[in-house]
Amino acid sequence: MKQKEKIRICKVRGILRSDVIDLSAQLLSIRSGIIWSFSAEQNPGSGIEIEDFGQCIIAPLFCDYHLHFSRESAGQPEDAGKQLLRHGIGRAFEGGDKACHGLAVRDMRKGRPEIRSAGYAIFKKGGYGTAIGRGVDGVEEAFMMIDELHDLSVDYIKVIHSGLYEPDSGQISAGGFEAAELMRIVDYARGKGLDVYCHANGEKAVKEAVDAGVAAIVHGLYTSDEAFAEMAEKNVAFIPTVHAFQCLHAIAKTDAARKNIDKTVDAHLSAVSRAFNHRVRLLPGSDSGPKFIPYGSAYIEELRLFLRAGIPFEEVIRSSAASVLTEGVPADFVLLDGLSVAHVVIRGRFLQ
Repeated sequence: MKQKEKIRICKVRGILRSDVIDLSAQLLSIRSGIIWSFSAEQNPGSGIEIEDFGQCIIAPLFCDYHLHFSRESAGQPEDAGKQLLRHGIGRAFEGGDKACHGLAVRDMRKGRPEIRSAGYAIFKKGGYGTAIGRGVDGVEEAFMMIDELHDLSVDYIKVIHSGLYEPDSGQISAGGFEAAELMRIVDYARGKGLDVYCHANGEKAVKEAVDAGVAAIVHGLYTSDEAFAEMAEKNVAFIPTVHAFQCLHAIAKTDAARKNIDKTVDAHLSAVSRAFNHRVRLLPGSDSGPKFIPYGSAYIEELRLFLRAGIPFEEVIRSSAASVLTEGVPADFVLLDGLSVAHVVIRGRFLQ
């Protein structure tokens, strides 16, 4: 006799199905690891139990739009994956490592979380970038690196167009290309079918990156309203990594540095709010990788900072979503109690 197909039904306060949390569809049915239906019906039929998760909501798995892997991550890809997945992260964009460890993690891992890697970042010699990328003297060398990365099947290109924030001074260190160079590099990458995510801090660097046609600005300290307006018009995403700046407290050595960090975080939160008001596409990224920015938990803190910046809860969850929940797709989702992850579900199975 054929075994009856097992059905699992979760009852929650609401379900994020597209842009809003649907409070009318409170039941999600799962069959054979697939989302079967959304319903408000309270009578599922005989022999089928409803699992009641109270005030939790169901949302798609998260996407961390900016983190880094290292030699340690590549040596233990399952450990890195588990840390991400237990915090509900089903997809991650890896922003480069000079030895391409992110590609190694991507290619060794199967299933969730999905890894999309830039391989290594491209930076102008003499400026910031040696820890996560490979330097070039000019545009022709950058073209050669893009060809190499394309052959390695990277998912996108990461270009460094400014320096790093320095807590002691509150300034941005040296780094970046000439504006005309950056434009040629971005054009070449796009000609290869690859988007460019651009590390850029400072009003000038951000504006040049947006003008060059990048797909996303990563970090984006000191971005002007003018640049935000252009980003909204050109659909350039903003990945502010606010919590990563906050985490610099862990390595700050002086009170002056700590005060600079606090001022910078407050200013960056204001920038996130202004970007939202300009209708810029905000994407959460943790910048995890360093020991003081742990995988998973740092991402959740970034979401909390989005709330602190005045972004409505539904918008925060929508910006974090790695996919859209609909009938017929794998039952991969998170059960959220506020921004706390109560449960992670993969193919209808609850992770321990």
